[in-house]
Amino acid sequence: MDTDIYPRWNGKVLIPTRSAQEEMDFEGFDLRQIAESLDMAIPCGKHRKEGIFELCFEKNRRKFKIVIAESFGYFRKEQIYLIIHVKGVK
Repeated sequence: MDTDIYPRWNGKVLIPTRSAQEEMDFEGFDLRQIAESLDMAIPCGKHRKEGIFELCFEKNRRKFKIVIAESFGYFRKEQIYLIIHVKGVK
């Protein structure tokens, strides 16, 4: 049983930035819901630098965009995905 408070996606831990956490709170998401949504998400938006992903998904007839970046968690001493942005789109 995984007792880590941070869920994993594609084998890496998902950790939000402070602003991304505020956006998640505003939109009504928690980290587990984001991890589940990323499994259904498709690439969207503009092309970004290598290691940065812009993904879109639908929930309750609303579309959302998530931007995540590969990073290194020095405290955890492992590769992570840093959630940079979570926003509803039109």
